[in-house]
Amino acid sequence: MQGMIVAITQDVVLAWFPELPATTRAAQVALRIGDQPLRPPYAMFSAVRSDAYNLGVAVLARRPSPEEIISVVDGPGVIHRSMPAAGLDLADLLARLAASAKVALLGHLLDTLPRFFRESGSDLAAAVVRVLDVSAAPVLAVSAAFDLGDGACLLRCAAPAPPATTGHYRVGPQGVRPAPGPVDGDAGREHWVAPAVGAAAPALDLLVGIAATSAWRIRLDDVRPLPVSALLRYLEGLDPAAVTSLLRALQRWHAASPERSAKVAAVIEDCSALFHGAGPERRAAARFGHGIDAMVPVPGGGVLIRGWLLDPLRRVLGLEAVDCTGKRIPLPALWPIPHAAAAQRWTDAGYPAPERAGFVGFADGGTDGPWQLDLVLASGIRIAAALPPAEPDPLRARDQLLASLPASAQIDGAITQAIAPAVERLHAAHMACHPVSSRVQARVKIGGGPAAVRASLVIPLYRNLNFLTFQCAAFAADPALADVEIVYVLDSPEQAGYLEGRLRGEHLIYRMPMTMVVHSGNFGFAAAVNTGARVASGRDLVFLNSDVIPEQAGWLDPLLAALQRRGIGAAAPQLLYLDDSLQFAGLYFDRDADGVWFNRHIAKGFPRSHPAAGVAREVPALTGACLAIRRAVFEQAGGFDEGYVIGDFEDSDLCLRLRSAGLACWYEPAASLFHVERQSIDRHEAHGKSVATMVNRWRQQQRWGVEIEALMRDREARWGLPASLMPEIERLA
Repeated sequence: MQGMIVAITQDVVLAWFPELPATTRAAQVALRIGDQPLRPPYAMFSAVRSDAYNLGVAVLARRPSPEEIISVVDGPGVIHRSMPAAGLDLADLLARLAASAKVALLGHLLDTLPRFFRESGSDLAAAVVRVLDVSAAPVLAVSAAFDLGDGACLLRCAAPAPPATTGHYRVGPQGVRPAPGPVDGDAGREHWVAPAVGAAAPALDLLVGIAATSAWRIRLDDVRPLPVSALLRYLEGLDPAAVTSLLRALQRWHAASPERSAKVAAVIEDCSALFHGAGPERRAAARFGHGIDAMVPVPGGGVLIRGWLLDPLRRVLGLEAVDCTGKRIPLPALWPIPHAAAAQRWTDAGYPAPERAGFVGFADGGTDGPWQLDLVLASGIRIAAALPPAEPDPLRARDQLLASLPASAQIDGAITQAIAPAVERLHAAHMACHPVSSRVQARVKIGGGPAAVRASLVIPLYRNLNFLTFQCAAFAADPALADVEIVYVLDSPEQAGYLEGRLRGEHLIYRMPMTMVVHSGNFGFAAAVNTGARVASGRDLVFLNSDVIPEQAGWLDPLLAALQRRGIGAAAPQLLYLDDSLQFAGLYFDRDADGVWFNRHIAKGFPRSHPAAGVAREVPALTGACLAIRRAVFEQAGGFDEGYVIGDFEDSDLCLRLRSAGLACWYEPAASLFHVERQSIDRHEAHGKSVATMVNRWRQQQRWGVEIEALMRDREARWGLPASLMPEIERLA
């Protein structure tokens, strides 16, 4: 059989000598090109004929000139010649070789040419592909591929795993280069890491493995890596011991990699944190955990999230809310809040529990509709959080949110940046569902009423009716109230039947006419007194809490007289605790430690004999517990602002609006009443000890912060408030 020379690359050829014994070695013969010795580099190896298992030798050498031949002179002096074969190429030669010879040739193309001939380009890659095709080297399937970042891709080969090999190579448009072996070693051979896999590959791209007698290949150009987040789902499906083994293998691979990637390192660290403890050495608790306790969609676009994180390694970069259109809205901040169960998780995991292990955050914007939430890890991995069902009713959503956050949380940042904006919009949506025209469920007139109404007492009621008898008795014993209308507004309609029976009973005893107005729902203090003002017929209005009891008869006249003073917009009496100490002698504004204005009562807790409490005078503002105002002034001011939630701060807001209209607020100690204080509002599940007061304070600060600053400037000189009254003696709830 005639020897032949075929081109491998532009500079390298393969000379085949079919008659030489396959055991011939280069040291046993003389290699010549033309009439000169063949100079290195060259490689001689067995290339057995397909029809003779013991014959056939091949030599890789630099390309000779067209007229030169490559020859081998054996020991006896026989010359074996190989010359360019017209019209024949590598495929024709491969057809003459045995399977073992093709594998041997493939090994030299992958290893010898790059190392000794410095050949590794696209021509060599094309020759390798041709040998693989002719050899029918099996193409192994990839069952999963994951983008690890910076071009690195984790591959999982489909079962069965590739056979053990002696070398691995990347063959593609960039030529031939060595590739690392499986990250899980020869024992597993399931997982491999390869760079630049998938869509970026412009042409045929292979991972090739070769052993002594076989070869295989993986088509990397057909692989489309999944996002790194999919790696989590894959790991969740593995046996815990297999997860630990794979993650440790990835750590070893990355540590040995000549080009370490911060992104890939972050992926490995994130996965290690998430799946820490898998396997025999599993700890009692994980190093990572999260939970979402409440997800509250906010009307107008946005969502408030309350939950907890166990993340001592600080792998979470932030949270992203995803609206129904797929728009991602990062939560600007996660504000820490108390969370006893989450703190216990930290302790169980062996870490010091933070004082506030929960969080609350608000993503503003997006489109109303179903939401999802992703935790974004340091590597960019996104974990979809399991969300509880969203409450569709804005009132229940508002109240559940408020009730879940204790006032003792010390979370003012969370209030201003997350909770208050969300609660305000939920409250506005609730109120918008109940326009003024539809709020009154019933209006019951008990008794005939005075012929001419001098003034109207408007008394909002919510759940606590314990003081009704005392209040009615005090009213009935006061002759000055004979021409005064009494309007009760019930803001807890479930009590309507009971209240009507109580009022009719009081009427039978005292023959005192009253009007009962029942709201169709719970709309809060401001809405209740506004409803009462619309129903009332008096020229002057006196708003009175249900837990305020006159000390003695004749209290109303000094209040109404104060309204006759020039420039006075509203007046309030002295209010006392049951122990005769002062509860109210005027309202002023003071800053808390966080710099936000808060409402304070002058001389609160002092004896009623305190000199400052006995002087009728203008004060910065008044309490709504007992407040007198002319109807015309009240209506011109727009009534109480119903944007305040449940109750608190709407009274000071009204006073600030009166001041902006040029009217003053008057404290009148000639009228004195007992005020048990907060007997109804504390029965509201969403107010009581919740952050509702802080939300309302935020609203007042947003609306009136600048004006309050000016009002309280030089307060001692302007308002006669000595330092001894600030801060006043506070009563602990």
